[in-house]
Amino acid sequence: MKKLLLFVCTLCIINTIIKAQITENFTDGNINTNPPWVGSVADFTVNPGFQLQSNNTVANSTYYLSTASTLATTAQWEFYNQITFNPSSANYADVFLTASASDLTQNTTNGYFVRIGNTNDEICLYRKDGATVTKIIDGVDGVLNTSNNVIKIKVVRNAANQWTLNRDLTGTGNAYFSEGFVTDATYTTSAYFGIVIKQSTASFFQRHFFDDIVVQTYVPDVTPPAMVSATAINANTLDLLFNEAVDLTTSQTTANYMVNNSIGQPTAAVKDASNMALVHLTFANNFPVRTNLQLIVNDVTDLSANALINGTKTFMYFVLQQNDIVINEILFNPPPTGTEYVELYNNSNFTIDLKDVKIANRNSAGQISSIKTLTANSYLLAPQNFVVITEDSALVKANYIVQNVNAFIIVPTMPSFNDDKSNVIILNAQGNIVDELKYDEKWHFKLIDNREGVALERIDYNAATQNQDNWHSAATGVGYGTPTYKNSQYKINEQLQGEVSTRPEIVSPDNDGMDDFATINYNFPEPGYVANITIFDAAGRLVRYLQRNALCGIKGNYRWDGLGEKNQKLATGIYIIYTEVFNLNGKKKRFKNVIVVARRN
Repeated sequence: MKKLLLFVCTLCIINTIIKAQITENFTDGNINTNPPWVGSVADFTVNPGFQLQSNNTVANSTYYLSTASTLATTAQWEFYNQITFNPSSANYADVFLTASASDLTQNTTNGYFVRIGNTNDEICLYRKDGATVTKIIDGVDGVLNTSNNVIKIKVVRNAANQWTLNRDLTGTGNAYFSEGFVTDATYTTSAYFGIVIKQSTASFFQRHFFDDIVVQTYVPDVTPPAMVSATAINANTLDLLFNEAVDLTTSQTTANYMVNNSIGQPTAAVKDASNMALVHLTFANNFPVRTNLQLIVNDVTDLSANALINGTKTFMYFVLQQNDIVINEILFNPPPTGTEYVELYNNSNFTIDLKDVKIANRNSAGQISSIKTLTANSYLLAPQNFVVITEDSALVKANYIVQNVNAFIIVPTMPSFNDDKSNVIILNAQGNIVDELKYDEKWHFKLIDNREGVALERIDYNAATQNQDNWHSAATGVGYGTPTYKNSQYKINEQLQGEVSTRPEIVSPDNDGMDDFATINYNFPEPGYVANITIFDAAGRLVRYLQRNALCGIKGNYRWDGLGEKNQKLATGIYIIYTEVFNLNGKKKRFKNVIVVARRN
């Protein structure tokens, strides 16, 4: 029985708390229900953006709106407000957090309210004692001295009756600034929450907006701030981001920060002007490059005075160096309907931010020229991943098979790369050369008559960039280019012996989805092989020229659909796939593979 009574009492308490809370975002499009508002109802409207907007068009008016709210102690009030004018002594808004009566304008009504505006363009907390109002938190003057003010306000009253007034001039609630605090226990009950607007001339009509009103029980913050990230901006500057707004004084105390490896304490700690959770640290000693460092933080507090003790964060000052990123593929002689591109490959074990990395060429005097920044924003390139730099990704996708449609960076005006020979240069953010390729169209495979639209591919990521033997024309089988994925000429294994194999052993070319064609797979020890593939029947009669002088990659395949030279059906039986490969160095090899053509009745 005692347990049942306890359960019933708990439910009653929870129900009382829930009733005391307000959550109002006006998405129901009215002020009549959920919750119902009373007062000068005709002087307000819910606009198409689902915000409460003033609608009074009478000069020198004072009007109000209120709704039931009994939460007064250990409470938190939060709301959005926008006033599209510069306030004055005759034009401001009062938001009542607690009120003893629904008519907020009566001299007999007591409570607490936030005044937005007034002569000093400030946000302040007042206490209303009947006809007398007393400012108990004096906000910073001039913060509303603009023609458009977007504000998020949060007021907290804790169990000790200490009031804290916070405002965020971004309107997001992510960058609160404390206007001050005070202890006041004059009124500990409430009946209503509401809004009072005072306006003068037509210039101020319908220019007050409210939204996202929340009145709830205050749950004290007892958790210290946590470090989200520590990012080395340059050789001696570190940006430290917390998971919440931090106190101005403690966050700007340099003795609260320490970096190991003899870096020591910063010479300056400055809290960001707009992001209250971000601190900029500057050190006298430079960070060693590509070395894991540890930042230790003590006694930095949040806005609730919770202190971080022995917080640690690892960071690194990363500078892009040679061979971290390599030029992996280049199309310098695009087809008439195409555009040039340069593919980069992350050859390191680090995720690399391409922000401020540059691409360039050399002018006729041999000087680095036409320097273009890849991106002013962060673009993270993971290890062993590719990215394609081009003026128009749509044209690249239209002319080549693209496996990763997102692996593009658009540079509106690329450096020019000549059709015959030129230089491609990649520079890091500091302007140092990371990789450079001086290509020549003569590097293309000699048997290609028309080099237009044929990309040059790198064979080995770790071999020298400026080595003609490390480059080869993209294979025929991939459409002469592999932007965003592994090169057709990529060297998998130098010791691999050349071989040709077929699968399956029996084909039934009847388009039923089961073994309709044969796949002829090849592996060669180096690029540059040319293949002729011919199909013979069991009597040795030629039935199909499958490939003639096809440029092969190191690994790839061709397909036979089981049909003859004129796409006619062939008789069931045994056939020979005869493959002859050769390169310009005189190397030749022949392969014979047996396959059966069968048909289902």
